[in-house]
Amino acid sequence: MAKRYKYAIIIDTEFVSSKEGAQPFQISMLAFKIENSKLIKLNDFNAFIMLRKGLKLNYFAKKCTGITDEKLKKNGIYPDMATHQVINYLLMFNIEETIIIGWAPSNDKRMLDLLINHEEPMIDLESFDWFDLSKSYLSLNKIATKETPSLASVIDFYHLRGYSFHDSMEDARATATLFCLFLKEYGIDKTIYECMQKPKKNKNINRKKKDAILV
Repeated sequence: MAKRYKYAIIIDTEFVSSKEGAQPFQISMLAFKIENSKLIKLNDFNAFIMLRKGLKLNYFAKKCTGITDEKLKKNGIYPDMATHQVINYLLMFNIEETIIIGWAPSNDKRMLDLLINHEEPMIDLESFDWFDLSKSYLSLNKIATKETPSLASVIDFYHLRGYSFHDSMEDARATATLFCLFLKEYGIDKTIYECMQKPKKNKNINRKKKDAILV
């Protein structure tokens, strides 16, 4: 019998990446319970994170997000504190019943891994199931392309208003809105299960999933 998810975590991150290294400076997550193709909001997580020594906000990050060194210094928490907060948040959910969803979330997954496992292995993010909601949009609308449409363009496509972008909480909120819209229009089977790729046959990952996500 195919796995049926009870919980969905919508994730988005803002980050810096350069030859000096990479790190998220904002991580946002919205958690929902899934019931009959409907989402029930449970809680959320949002943290600004101070950059590690040697990293800095570049022009692109400042221009796109509106964040400044002063704002990050005022509102940011230390990376170690952010690591523990993120782990504690994820551990609230049963791994076998939870799916993490993002809009083209490969970078979000990478940034989460860089934060959590920077100094030593703490949590195996492969133990969670991840899903790219942009694949649902392309599949449900029968769009054949290798390009991932921007979140802003899809929000505009559905004539949704009141969203700003390049703030991870706002992007997560926009992604959650599209997820709700898809569920209402098409149901969870077409939105998630029929779009999911077959899992890779990796005995190590499967064994970890049966144990715990902590390394």
